[in-house]
Amino acid sequence: MGKGSHLRVGRGPHYLILALFFLAFIKLGRDTCEGGLDFEVLWHAGRSLVEGANPYGAYLGRPGLVFKYPPWLLPIFMPFAWAPVSAAKTLWAGCELLALAGVLRWVRQEGVRWSVLAAVFVGFWGVWISHFQMGQIAIVVTAAVLPLARIQEGDSGRHGQAGRIFPVILAFWGLSSKVFWLLAGLGRPSLFARAASLFWILLTTSISLWFVHVRISWVSWEALFLSWLRSAGSGGVALEESAVRGWGNQGLPALILRLLGVPASNVVGDWIAFLFCAFFLSVYWWNKSKRLPATVAWMGWIAVATICHPLAWFHSFALCFPIAAWSLESSLRELTQSHRRGPLVLSLVALILIGGVSPRFPGGGISQSGMLLSPKSIGVLLLLIVAK
Repeated sequence: MGKGSHLRVGRGPHYLILALFFLAFIKLGRDTCEGGLDFEVLWHAGRSLVEGANPYGAYLGRPGLVFKYPPWLLPIFMPFAWAPVSAAKTLWAGCELLALAGVLRWVRQEGVRWSVLAAVFVGFWGVWISHFQMGQIAIVVTAAVLPLARIQEGDSGRHGQAGRIFPVILAFWGLSSKVFWLLAGLGRPSLFARAASLFWILLTTSISLWFVHVRISWVSWEALFLSWLRSAGSGGVALEESAVRGWGNQGLPALILRLLGVPASNVVGDWIAFLFCAFFLSVYWWNKSKRLPATVAWMGWIAVATICHPLAWFHSFALCFPIAAWSLESSLRELTQSHRRGPLVLSLVALILIGGVSPRFPGGGISQSGMLLSPKSIGVLLLLIVAK
């Protein structure tokens, strides 16, 4: 099953699925326009850059609301800062929806049927709501990193070398938005190790950093990077214990640290838990992915990076949508071809755990104490087991 598969649904169901996506997109776009608190932090950072101020200052005077991303990503948000925050939210909602449409198209091209795509989309509804209500970037990152999967298969498009280099740059910039997501780079060591790719990554990053430095020349390089490191590691210090170690943090490191009773202020504990999870999951997926198509392997690496992150909020699991859609499609095909029900059951349970269970929504079917077991990460583990 791959890009050459063109499975169709009837005209009636096809229109119903399109109507479903259309209505969902309207709802999600409105959520960002009416909420979007996390995007306001990004807008504030871009505005600070426009005004020549330190972009790593707290937004609205709240220590937890700080720009946590690397300084080379700051210019991306600068154009939004030229508009009022309400208009900027509308623009960002459009970016989120375009990215989501791009992800759906990419997964569809991998041979996932429209009906399966719609089912998984609905199954991820809790993730989408969380993502768009906060105006987050995970779906934009997902759209940016997925094209890297096809390079190793020789699909560089009609643009030659640029068709190979551009996805590498996009992937690096996207994954570096959350430094721990760079773990996914293990999935393409030959690409990330190439001198040409490294050269272009360094060049584009250097240009961006130079631009940032020109805008805030009064801030030294050392002070800029120290500000970034303080902001990036401010979760356990600035946010409440209930947020960092609470049920909203669904990563595997958070689960381990909750079980061990490690306080949120212990940043070293987060690093150790991350390295522990990253090592064992990377070894597992490295060995399993050798038998999988390159695109499926890459989806899995993105999912591994998500659940290993020390701060894996609900919206982070948007990155796991591709592997979820693929796993359900492959398990349905396995049911048809070999009558094995196990993979399908695991895929459905995974969907419920990732997108269905939440004490935030009526009928979520789980208490806050149950969410402390990180069911979303457990659901992703099931997907990694099922993926073929």
